[in-house]
Amino acid sequence: MRQIIEKHEEIWQIRTPLPFPLRWVNSYVLTEPDQRVTLIDPGLNHEEGRQHWGSVLHQLNIKWSDIGRVVLTHHHPDHYGISGYIQQQSGAEVWMSQTAHEQAQLMWSQQETMSRDMVEMFRKQGMDDETCSKMAAHLESFKPLVSPAPRVIHFPSDQEFILGGESYDMIETGGHAAGHISFYQPQRKRIFCGDHVLPRITSNVSYLPGGDPNPLDRFLDGLKRMQQYEVEKAFPGHRDPFMNFKERTVEMLMHHEERLQAMTALLKDRPRTAFEICSSMFGTRLSVHQLRFAMAEVIAHLIYLRDRQRIESTETQQGIVYSVIG
Repeated sequence: MRQIIEKHEEIWQIRTPLPFPLRWVNSYVLTEPDQRVTLIDPGLNHEEGRQHWGSVLHQLNIKWSDIGRVVLTHHHPDHYGISGYIQQQSGAEVWMSQTAHEQAQLMWSQQETMSRDMVEMFRKQGMDDETCSKMAAHLESFKPLVSPAPRVIHFPSDQEFILGGESYDMIETGGHAAGHISFYQPQRKRIFCGDHVLPRITSNVSYLPGGDPNPLDRFLDGLKRMQQYEVEKAFPGHRDPFMNFKERTVEMLMHHEERLQAMTALLKDRPRTAFEICSSMFGTRLSVHQLRFAMAEVIAHLIYLRDRQRIESTETQQGIVYSVIG
């Protein structure tokens, strides 16, 4: 991993380790006027993550009791997971959008049914029984990484929020995560964009059972809306802060259109299940973790194509099969 702590003017960028190919999530530390600090997206709750924060706070001369708030852009484990632990250690408030909080409860509570529903969805989309069995165990393994759940305060409805003593506009965009919030400071032309706009890599857009009926449509709409903001520096959830924000939104829009065209080309060859398309596009050597995101993203793209009447779907004994219309 590169240098763990890096300063950008008054903002500390903290590269918080992940046990996934992404390797780290960006957490950010800002000092408030009362000298307490705000943490943005502190990462997963695992042993390395807990040791990491103990070390980072020591290096920055911050006590646990100095942490006044944890602010979450969205509910995904690599951003949300350790927030409950940090709250236990510090007494800090934990803030996120109401929609994101509801999603966290839907995904990670002890009563959740999402894991079972996702495996059943994958089965209907052509995934074989052996792989489905591995997927069920994989999904269950996330619960310790997001426990304990924090006590949450929802963001205010006036669409403004104070970070580092400055007022930020809150921008809600779906697709990658329901209730995802980015924070834009118009005078400084600065944005904390979470996972909605990333440099060099593209955000995963997954379809979840019972969730957004067309997450890719929501995500692309969010990218187009982001183009209205004049941004000189963007602080993303992954990779390094970057400056070509508007150009990056255009690149990401083009990336998804190219993927839609590639899927349509595969279906012109012959009808296929989502699992067959996933194997053709991403290969057959993915880890279970990678396969989960690849499958859910393929399904999101197929739903987008189907809703635009570029393809159609048919239920068969092998699962849902997609084909080009006409």
